[in-house]
Amino acid sequence: MRTWIKLTVLILGIVTITGVAATIRNVRKVEKANEATRAPAKEVSDTAATASKPSTIAAQPDDHVLRLVKSTDSDFDAMLDSEYPDLRTTPGFDQVRSKVVIVQNQSPHAIHAFVMKWTVQEAGGSPQVIFTPYMKTPTPDHVLTGGRVLGANEITVLSPWFALSKSQFRGGQGKNRSAHASASFLNANGRGAAKDNTLVNSSVDSVVFGDRRIVGADEAKMLDHFECERNGQHDEGVSIMRAIKDGATDQQINDKLNAHIQKGRSTSGGTDRESLYFSARGSEAQMLLQVFKQGGKARLEKTANKVINFRQTRLVP
Repeated sequence: MRTWIKLTVLILGIVTITGVAATIRNVRKVEKANEATRAPAKEVSDTAATASKPSTIAAQPDDHVLRLVKSTDSDFDAMLDSEYPDLRTTPGFDQVRSKVVIVQNQSPHAIHAFVMKWTVQEAGGSPQVIFTPYMKTPTPDHVLTGGRVLGANEITVLSPWFALSKSQFRGGQGKNRSAHASASFLNANGRGAAKDNTLVNSSVDSVVFGDRRIVGADEAKMLDHFECERNGQHDEGVSIMRAIKDGATDQQINDKLNAHIQKGRSTSGGTDRESLYFSARGSEAQMLLQVFKQGGKARLEKTANKVINFRQTRLVP
């Protein structure tokens, strides 16, 4: 999972959410596009983006639910005690309690990405809204953006300043290590901005499920980021596979990847779909170049093959 530094921090008024726990469901009533009328995805050359016009997020069935449980909710303690034994009584937890939430995937589908919307305020300052995405990023062993970050019914503890997954927590639960490791984690992550700021409000902005459904207000434009990143990564794999199949020399492959890296850098920071697409291609080219330098053409071909085994991504609102 990663923190989406690129997203703009907005200065907004404080938004109040009522109810025991906030649950992400329908937040905009819009007309859903007819899937049958969509034009099939076209194969695109190296110089044209597959940044098709995005869909608008619409209502979803109730089995696509990511529940948000705040520290003030009645079942927060019971849920935390069940999934994170003794964390609540660990020294230092009282200092961060009001700054953490629990999110629980209440659907039968894995979650491949989601965005949290936090309203935070420093003493004497104005409220600030920060969007933080949680998703896996590409590596030679994980070739595309996405992949499971929360399984069915899985929970995790989050804060605008840190995250504590179940696997991290269990990693500190060895003999004679549990209390010390948890206290050390809370002490290390409760400093700095976490100490100086108050968590005013939290909500789930959008969620991408394993069946390619996306739900939520999507103020942070996760639909655009997720589709453009995965499709840019896919197309970069296709481009390199074509070059290999056409008998390109090592130098030609190296030049091709470097050219795509440079183009990606030139569009980095852009928020339109074309910029997101080419930036993703550049990042994927950087990863493939690393693979090429370390393992040669054979390993590059194997990695590119993994990339193109995934079809292009089109999320379903």
